[in-house]
Amino acid sequence: VNYDVDSPFIKVFYFLPDSVRLEEDWEQGSYTWTRSGSSGTILMEDYGNEKFEIIVNYSNYTFQAVERSGTQSQIAGSGTFTVESYSESELPYDKYFSDDFTDPNFSESIWGNYSNDGFSAKIHEGGYTMYGTMSEDGNRWGQEIAARSLLGLDKDWYVHGTAFSENGERIELSIECDLDTLFQLEVHLGSDGYGVNSSLQYERYDQGDDYDEQHLNNYDFSSNYSDSKNATFRIRNSASEKSFHIEWLEGTEWKNLNSFNWHTGTLTKEATSGWNNSSNFTFDDWESMENYYFNPQMEFGVPNSLTVNLGDYGFTSFSVTKGAPEPDPEYAPSSLVGMIYKGSMNDTYQFVDESNAIFYHQESNFQSSEVSNITYTWNPDGNSGSLTTSLDETTTLSFTSASEGSFQWQENGGSSSNGSFTLTDASTGYAPSSLAGDSMIAGTKTYIFKENGVVTIRTTTGSEDTSYGFVKSGNNEIVFNIQDHEDGVTSTIYKMTFSSTGEGTLSEGGSGSFQYFIDGSNQPSTKGWMWFDEYPWVYSHIEGGWLYFNPSGSKLMVFSVKDQAWREMTE
Repeated sequence: VNYDVDSPFIKVFYFLPDSVRLEEDWEQGSYTWTRSGSSGTILMEDYGNEKFEIIVNYSNYTFQAVERSGTQSQIAGSGTFTVESYSESELPYDKYFSDDFTDPNFSESIWGNYSNDGFSAKIHEGGYTMYGTMSEDGNRWGQEIAARSLLGLDKDWYVHGTAFSENGERIELSIECDLDTLFQLEVHLGSDGYGVNSSLQYERYDQGDDYDEQHLNNYDFSSNYSDSKNATFRIRNSASEKSFHIEWLEGTEWKNLNSFNWHTGTLTKEATSGWNNSSNFTFDDWESMENYYFNPQMEFGVPNSLTVNLGDYGFTSFSVTKGAPEPDPEYAPSSLVGMIYKGSMNDTYQFVDESNAIFYHQESNFQSSEVSNITYTWNPDGNSGSLTTSLDETTTLSFTSASEGSFQWQENGGSSSNGSFTLTDASTGYAPSSLAGDSMIAGTKTYIFKENGVVTIRTTTGSEDTSYGFVKSGNNEIVFNIQDHEDGVTSTIYKMTFSSTGEGTLSEGGSGSFQYFIDGSNQPSTKGWMWFDEYPWVYSHIEGGWLYFNPSGSKLMVFSVKDQAWREMTE
């Protein structure tokens, strides 16, 4: 039908055996057909005292649209029409698509050519955006661009879109079932660039003019939206649960605003607010949606100026997909054992077992840093988890991958802060994850690390035992503190960087290179005479046997079978 009014447009009607579909937004209505010679009347709306009719003349293919109220009538429009047969495939039942707005022809086949109330829509800089000026403030909240798709509720599907709002105006993804003369249900999910909100709107057309539309609304906010105008939404239909799941993407995690059972008209969670309904959980006068179809749409709010500039807001992608989405990856590990956590507050945790960890905090004055044993509990949940420690603090970790994310730190009963973190396997890199059972030579000292936290320090003047604390603070880095042997209180903190599994440099607490020996339970200085017979073999008087000679830097090393340790050859 081609209307001849102030703003000419074409409207397409698909007549079914018991109803009619309007292509513009695919709403479904009822009609009756009365024929009189070459003319006929299509009664499109009948509210008793108010009617809307289209009177057609087949002799010249012209029509008049008439609005009737009681005994009064007025012509709403006129024009010409054509009549054609259509195939069942033209009705887009269960039509799925994915539009990234890179192909104008494809987008036009899905969205048509939008023109309404002074507004148009087009692809602009990779997004589908509406623009124009409204002549009068009459339809600010009715700018809907419907996709060529009708979705039944007997199958799983989800409607997904990413939107931007540079001007802070409301932009929404929605699904709508509009059954003329009976009811309308709309499910909206949108953003104004700072937060997200969902709105379910239900109205009965069959209960008189005084019936008030009901609303149930939910809101959510994210710090992400204070810095970014982009938002990603989806509405999932679960046929088995008879529910719409209303969700938005925060970082890499889908968050559920609410879920709505379309069979009972009931929300899973209480709505944040509601209009004209007795409960914030359910709609009144409800009937199941089981046998109806929903149309996916973009919806645009119009600012007070009534003007929208090209690129102010729009969608960068929009899709309707059959089935359920792939489940989100759960990055948070079930256990932290064997992992190293490093946070941007200079805090490091090395998790030894399910309840014990080593905590390391680096201060600007390195010798004021802390290395201590603590206990902890870890409670993972999808892509996040809470780490509670004996330091009277709780850290909430939000994972964006298996190895990194953001944290929110809270001193129980006190201050809080946030930042980023990494999580790595303590077995990676050159540095050992434990010193116990190994030995090390640094300068003129030899360190023998015991299982019980005791270290034996040997020098040219003798040997002494004291305690030590240790943490692997990076792939190739360790930090450990050694208490003073005499006062048992004062300690020196060392940091060592490994260049291989057997050597590296000392960067804090001293300087120079060191040699590290795995499973070296003893590291005495050699004594007695040695005789080189045939290189690389040497005979040791102390060992009473032949030793294999191995040069390492400026040192000469031999392996003691007797002590099961590498030895430095000395004069």
